[in-house]
Amino acid sequence: MLRSMTGFGEASTVSNGWQVRVEIRSVNNRHLKVSLRAEDALQCFEAELERLVRTALHRGTVQVSIESVRPSRADVYKINQVALRAYLSQVTEVLGGPIPDPSIGSIVSGILALPGVVSEPSRRSTESLGRDEDWAIIRPVLDEAIVRLGQMRQCEGANMALELLAMSRQVRGLVAKVRLRIPMSLVSQQDRLRERVSQLLVLHEPTVQVDSSHLAREIALLADRVDISEEMVRLESHLDQFDTMMAAKSPAEGMGRKLEFLIQEMGREANTMGAKSPDVEISRSVVEIKATMERIRELVLNVE
Repeated sequence: MLRSMTGFGEASTVSNGWQVRVEIRSVNNRHLKVSLRAEDALQCFEAELERLVRTALHRGTVQVSIESVRPSRADVYKINQVALRAYLSQVTEVLGGPIPDPSIGSIVSGILALPGVVSEPSRRSTESLGRDEDWAIIRPVLDEAIVRLGQMRQCEGANMALELLAMSRQVRGLVAKVRLRIPMSLVSQQDRLRERVSQLLVLHEPTVQVDSSHLAREIALLADRVDISEEMVRLESHLDQFDTMMAAKSPAEGMGRKLEFLIQEMGREANTMGAKSPDVEISRSVVEIKATMERIRELVLNVE
């Protein structure tokens, strides 16, 4: 079973008022690359997170995002009463009397924004109070997001397998078409060779007779040069391996790389077929084979 390298998974939870949401996105890559986007307090979990991802995934660029909203505590937001009284006293002194009622709100709000009036929330109100406790909450959410990512990658891989099998059948049909054309191509090449020799003799040596054994030898050499049966056998063998991997019930590690190698070898055989055969019909079929192989290659690049 194929698995795509493209996918998305998410999961969330709320524990003791702490909201945690995990998103995992993956795209294709020849190797596995994992990155974490999270607040500074959660960056310490990057190594554990990468180990978890690597146990489930083998290839792809994987980005893990963790959104965290921790509950605020009332005791961390305090007004410095001494500083507030000092500012109000100075304002009253400047005004030469009590602050007018309409101005109280705006003046007080301005004073509250002055340095030292409201103490900043301590770092303990937004950072982890316990690494192990935080990881115990994050780990199940991360596991669930990884499972959902894997499900999406597997679903997309199943669709890709159907498309790849359809294109594999197209290549087989074209190879069968080439196989049927080969005998006619050989006859055509032999007739062309005889006609050339006859024309040359008529023009330059009209009295010379062609030795049939020599001509037969040249025809045999020509047939050997343009013979592409070995390339077709190897191509069909690669297609058999390709289809077997498509039909596998469980994903094999490194399947994407194996498929890339098979596609490379199939392309090599197709190139040799095109280079060896001078027949126009066979050349057209080879061009179609190579075009289909290129579409297969593009899909295989996204297989894990």
